[in-house]
Amino acid sequence: MAAGKLMQVPMPEDLVRVLLARRLNPSDWASKLNPWERLMEKPRWQFAKRLMEENAALVSYIVEVLVPLREFTTDPRCWLCLGKVRAHLEDWNGAAVAFERALEHPGPENVKAWYNLALVRQKQGRIDDAIVAATAAIDCSRNDERALALLEELRLTPAHPSPELPRATP
Repeated sequence: MAAGKLMQVPMPEDLVRVLLARRLNPSDWASKLNPWERLMEKPRWQFAKRLMEENAALVSYIVEVLVPLREFTTDPRCWLCLGKVRAHLEDWNGAAVAFERALEHPGPENVKAWYNLALVRQKQGRIDDAIVAATAAIDCSRNDERALALLEELRLTPAHPSPELPRATP
């Protein structure tokens, strides 16, 4: 898809419409934006994941530029988005850093950050660290089925598998 078709440049009347919508209905104004504008307004995974197949490089660029900005640095959901974008692109070290930044801000998103950090550590072959992260996710939410299943899987994985022996799959 051509770059010009990815995001239309808003016309002045579009900008006025968005500003009016924001002023008149502050809780629902973002629903009037196209997906790319929504991602730029609030870097969240719910917006980014829909656009990754269309242009993963552009999504990555937008999120990489926006999340470190002052207004987003204290929002763990923005760091989660950045971590998931990096993980999607198999940048495991970058993903781990973003998930750790999300954990600097205590809140309900911590279970997601711990869970995703456990997945990244698993991909990196750091099984002991993955177990610690999965356990922390369970400590945040005792009934998180994904974290419980991941912890069970991690406990069955040898920390340092022998290269001569194939790993058994559960």
